[in-house]
Amino acid sequence: MLPDFVIAAIDSLRRALEPDEQPRDPEDVTPEPDDIGITTVGAWAGAASMASASAIRRDIAFAKSIGLRRIDIIVNDHAAERLPAKFTSYDLDKVTALADAAGAAGLEVHLMSWLMPSTPYIDRAADILIPLVRRCRAKSIVWDCEEPWTLARNQLPHAAAAEIVADRFVGVPCGVTGIGYAPTEKLAPICAVAEYIVPQCYSTASSGLNPGTVVPKFAARWRKVFPGKPMTIGLAAYRQYGIPGYTPEAALRAAFAGAEADPPATTAIYWSLGQIRQSSIATRVLRDLTRRG
Repeated sequence: MLPDFVIAAIDSLRRALEPDEQPRDPEDVTPEPDDIGITTVGAWAGAASMASASAIRRDIAFAKSIGLRRIDIIVNDHAAERLPAKFTSYDLDKVTALADAAGAAGLEVHLMSWLMPSTPYIDRAADILIPLVRRCRAKSIVWDCEEPWTLARNQLPHAAAAEIVADRFVGVPCGVTGIGYAPTEKLAPICAVAEYIVPQCYSTASSGLNPGTVVPKFAARWRKVFPGKPMTIGLAAYRQYGIPGYTPEAALRAAFAGAEADPPATTAIYWSLGQIRQSSIATRVLRDLTRRG
């Protein structure tokens, strides 16, 4: 029989080699590097991207070549509307063709539409967009709630309009995007019924916002005034020349670094695919950033 001290040593060694099958407290788990930062980069794509079959092939091939994983297809343009207007869309066959090409290339498809606080507008939007979501196999609709929503005249109170959106779009995941300084009282109702929010953290030569601080500035504001929602970061790929203290490349990298440093955010969307394609600097920088991600 082995001495007691030898048996104790063998038992100690055996316990050390056995796998720990006890569940760990999530608060004690240190995230791996891959768990942090932006893992999905996308871009908004509008009418030019679906103008023809060749344009669709060109832009989807370009999106893949720079490492994009998501395309947000803009389905209309109501930016100038303030008074009650009819909901309209681009050619649905063209929207679907762009979505089909994106899906076939492995890109995640979402739809983006303007939104106005009007019952006829919302009803018509539901009639068109709900079937379109299915047709395009889109994962969500992102409502662009800029001036047509915030400066609408002779229309519903925003809370009432948001309730109609929630009622008509039951079962359809929706996001909300708006400017970083979006008025709280006008966006709060629609953000409350959305699944996620997309602050436009746009640092450009005309915005006066610092690329190094724009994302933490607006991300913190939106989390405070529109609490409890997952956040996707909106970034600018246009007007990057002339930002004080930054070259265009440095500006793009600084804003992306701000998004990467936001722990809960995993997705960034650029405005826009066409503007990235037209800029050799944006193309090169985005390709590098997505490759490293």
